[in-house]
Amino acid sequence: VENKVHRFAVVICARHEQAVIGNLIDSLHAQNYPREAFTVFVIADNCTQDDTAGEARRHGAVVYERFNTEKVGKGYALRWALDRIQTDYPDAFDAVAIFDADNLAAPDFLARTNDGLCSGADVTKGYRDCKNPYDTWVSEAYAIYWMMLMRFFHRARYNCGMSCQVDGTGFAFKLSAIAQTGWDTHTLTEDCEFSIQQVCAGRTIIPVYDAVFYDEQPVGWGMSLRQRYRWVVGAAQCNR
Repeated sequence: VENKVHRFAVVICARHEQAVIGNLIDSLHAQNYPREAFTVFVIADNCTQDDTAGEARRHGAVVYERFNTEKVGKGYALRWALDRIQTDYPDAFDAVAIFDADNLAAPDFLARTNDGLCSGADVTKGYRDCKNPYDTWVSEAYAIYWMMLMRFFHRARYNCGMSCQVDGTGFAFKLSAIAQTGWDTHTLTEDCEFSIQQVCAGRTIIPVYDAVFYDEQPVGWGMSLRQRYRWVVGAAQCNR
């Protein structure tokens, strides 16, 4: 067990998210955590239809703009971004927290995540709550799904002394976890692939129930099907 204030690079990958990204950045800057111990980075990834980068800068984030129409996807954006951050800010950070642009972070997210990393975990997974559970029956079903996943999958594995799995957003890891390879995922489900890599390397992923963040869920059946199709294809890629 450590007694340490980890220095976080908080990384947000965003594509055409001008409408919502300011709210997330504001929630991060309002954290109950030493302000000098974290920096918010926004990766404006192939943003050609709005001013995501400008909006992020107006809310005080450090912005990197990436344009690559061949290597498309969050995994490629994360590798590019983390390499840039470590080059531009050598030895400035010892942990990374990952968010999606439509999230909101509860005020104690970083503090409770820091506790998890100090407890011996290499990777932590925050508690996903739903921003819009009552918009439609689809968003309400998603809210129930994430609640059950946290209680009956992640908590069960943790209680059995096993690693859980990160799922897309609201997670953090020590930079030592990617020291050898950097961020190195290539599938559509970079979260699942990263989890497999960490477990195979003998590292521990734990759920941190007090590190709460809020995630916006699909409100339409068509949107949900497209998302789930991507998950299924990514899972097949990871299995292979």
